[in-house]
Amino acid sequence: MEVVKMGKRGDIVIPKEVRKKYGLKPGDLFALIDVDGVLTLYKVKSEGELLTELKHLGVLLEKAGYKKKEDVLKLVDEVKEELCEGSP
Repeated sequence: MEVVKMGKRGDIVIPKEVRKKYGLKPGDLFALIDVDGVLTLYKVKSEGELLTELKHLGVLLEKAGYKKKEDVLKLVDEVKEELCEGSP
């Protein structure tokens, strides 16, 4: 897990190692997804690609037994708790 700091204008710098690992370059597009307070930054090529990926995620969640919004939000809470346990 990387910890980053937001600047005055809302800028967040993605660490060099992460940019290199994922081939991120200036001008790349990202979607910022907010799921009950958990922010996820997701690289996208286009809005259409993002919609396709989100639909795929929905199918995977449903197959895993998360059929209702409440089930997904409970999963999000569990993941947040796990992440907070490992935080400094």
